[in-house]
Amino acid sequence: MTTIRPTCSATAQVPARRRPATRPARRTAIASLAILATVAATSARAEFTVFDDRTEFLAATLQTATESFDGWVKDTGFHTSAVDVGAFTLSMTPGAGTIYNLIDAPPLTSNSTNINGSTHLMVFTDTGIDLTFSFDQPITAFGADFKGINDEFERTQFSADGSFITVPGEPVNLQLTFFGFTSDTPFDSLTFHGVRNDIYGIDDVTFGTALRVPAVPEPGTMAMLGLGLAGVAMARRRATGRVGQAVTGA
Repeated sequence: MTTIRPTCSATAQVPARRRPATRPARRTAIASLAILATVAATSARAEFTVFDDRTEFLAATLQTATESFDGWVKDTGFHTSAVDVGAFTLSMTPGAGTIYNLIDAPPLTSNSTNINGSTHLMVFTDTGIDLTFSFDQPITAFGADFKGINDEFERTQFSADGSFITVPGEPVNLQLTFFGFTSDTPFDSLTFHGVRNDIYGIDDVTFGTALRVPAVPEPGTMAMLGLGLAGVAMARRRATGRVGQAVTGA
């Protein structure tokens, strides 16, 4: 109870007004907003479609660009400093090897990463040593030609903005010649995580927009969303009713 004292010198007392009892309503609203946040986080989880054939990958895209690296006429390392390729930047975890991790222009340094005789990325990742593509604009499709990656073991893992992508291939021989994927959620970075030592070449990097539209939330997700919105609406109605009662003295 709060007594409001008159501002004039008269001794008459102004009837006390009760403060709106809004705390329970606020708690309900906060709980409902927490549900909404959980639903939003769940529905934003990326889903990937993986391809090991370039033709099938391109058929699943709407608009793409391809970086062949042929414009680079001399070897350029990205092992110690990031290199801006144009639409994306290449960078390595500190401590990356300096013999590899470069844009390898003819004459090629090694045949072990030679894909088609042209300029390509010559990469060495290892436990704790990663390669990251940072794109200037968010994309939903990525693919590239490879030589020597994931041979005989899972040596390298892929993740887009922290969400890991399952690599196609047999457990005994995971070597890829083409690897691509589309995502229902835009991403602007792709990381090649080193699991164990892996030396490989990357060429003809294709990236852009997938045909796939964002996934529709599942019925359970929609039900949770409806529950959260209903809770917020109920909390607002209760708070408004209590304010009205307090003002009228009910």
